[in-house]
Amino acid sequence: MSRAGLLVGVAGAAFTNMIFMPPESVMLVIQPFGMRFSYEEMAYGCGHTAIAHIVPCKQGTGVTASADVEESLKTHNLFARGCKKAVACKNLVNRRCMPDVDVGEFVAVFKKAFSYAFAFHFR
Repeated sequence: MSRAGLLVGVAGAAFTNMIFMPPESVMLVIQPFGMRFSYEEMAYGCGHTAIAHIVPCKQGTGVTASADVEESLKTHNLFARGCKKAVACKNLVNRRCMPDVDVGEFVAVFKKAFSYAFAFHFR
């Protein structure tokens, strides 16, 4: 990780490993539409460039306005450990968005991120 110039993946806690990357590295984050938390701020704070590739949820996944949970649970970026014993909360987390990535669109974004990342590392 300490020599990586490009980090690519679906938004999640693993992106915190960017703190070990050299400055001016590039993060390409596949981020589900509507996800509140963004790793872009952390990337900029570490001196990196962040590129968010926003994708929709696969049909039948994600939280909908009609989900059978308390309104207060719908407004938080939840994680299973934070639910403790609240069954409705755990069900909500388990129905979260499964990213639906269009490969053609992603490849175009990846090419740009790749060229940008290595333009800095091979100067």
